[in-house]
Amino acid sequence: MSTYSKVLGQNDLVLRGPRLVVAVRLPEIWARRLREDGAPVPVPVTGDALIDTGSSVSGLDGSVITRLGLPPVRSDVITTPTRRSVQLTYPAQMSFSEVDFPDLTGNDFIELELQAFGVIALLGRNALARFTLSYDGPAGAFTITG
Repeated sequence: MSTYSKVLGQNDLVLRGPRLVVAVRLPEIWARRLREDGAPVPVPVTGDALIDTGSSVSGLDGSVITRLGLPPVRSDVITTPTRRSVQLTYPAQMSFSEVDFPDLTGNDFIELELQAFGVIALLGRNALARFTLSYDGPAGAFTITG
């Protein structure tokens, strides 16, 4: 098991939230198909992922989905505090740049508008179920183990 801890300061932890640097890529099965067809495999997209315990699902910014050419695989009903909608889900593989966590594979990601938050991905409870998360508000720190 690996552990990642970060002290942001109380203000930054409140305003920016706990984040991890990630690389998002096509799932290996999709990349293999492209290579077999002689097509180029898109370069992974790197950026911050916001840890969001309030979200049951994980998501990717639409720009990441477009850059990687991710195909939708199904639709899911998503319920938020203000509405209910049907969202397409996309397959992706996510690795962690700052810590030796296993890649997230087999997670489907919904499309979100995340650029305003300065992140490319949101890690919801479907991904966080693999980890232990500690959020220390007074210290302005978080620790994640997986």
